[in-house]
Amino acid sequence: MPKTKGAKAKVGADTPKKKGKRTADETVDAPQAKPAKRAKATEESAKASASAPDKEAEIPEPKFSGNFDIYAATLPFLTKVCLPSGQTTPQYEELYKTILTYQAKPDSSGRCYLPAGATSAGKFECSQVEDPMSEEALDVEINFVTKEKKLSFTRAERGKFKTPGSSEEAPGISATTTLEGSHCGFDSAEGVFKMTRVWAKAMPTGEVQELFEGYFSLDVEYSWLYSSKGHGDGAEYEFGFWAVHARKNEEGEEIGLVPV
Repeated sequence: MPKTKGAKAKVGADTPKKKGKRTADETVDAPQAKPAKRAKATEESAKASASAPDKEAEIPEPKFSGNFDIYAATLPFLTKVCLPSGQTTPQYEELYKTILTYQAKPDSSGRCYLPAGATSAGKFECSQVEDPMSEEALDVEINFVTKEKKLSFTRAERGKFKTPGSSEEAPGISATTTLEGSHCGFDSAEGVFKMTRVWAKAMPTGEVQELFEGYFSLDVEYSWLYSSKGHGDGAEYEFGFWAVHARKNEEGEEIGLVPV
């Protein structure tokens, strides 16, 4: 919870095929013209097939829309998987697998929904971003979602991660955050939302596994009503996070803040 009175409290979210050549059979019975041609064609076809390089499954562009489950980038049981002792390179695939075990429980630091376009708003929910009076998660809105060819994080934003980020700027999205609707206890609320894909893998089934990394902030100013109750002037929420696409139910629908 935010600290009471005076300066704003800063709140994080620490709760929760080998290539080779096959030898075609070159034995041909009886020197008849047509069978010989067929045998030669079969041999050439076999050689061409054997010499053709294996085609790896292509990884599509990142999908920055739909429902996501969010995990704070400072959770000890995740940071030690992402960057084991003695390692300098993030182990994103192992991190992804570990996150899925928590997602199945289900357990996460928060959830968000991102629209396919910038004309509608997204949603964000985290138990640590709460109303100090009701102690319920605030309804945060994500607005002006913009696709970036090269998303970058500021030094301060990157400081919210305990593991080094991706070595080069990658495609991502940036947006603003505020409160959904009006709240009598708040005079203002504004912040930032950023997210980029740091790892992806195409599966034989056609499924694409994706791991995202992002940053969230929300700076709120309390009204006189909340300040007079001893909750201070406001609160600053900010943290780095990892995210994965939400689970799906038996009907194939995403389990998240917005039905998809």
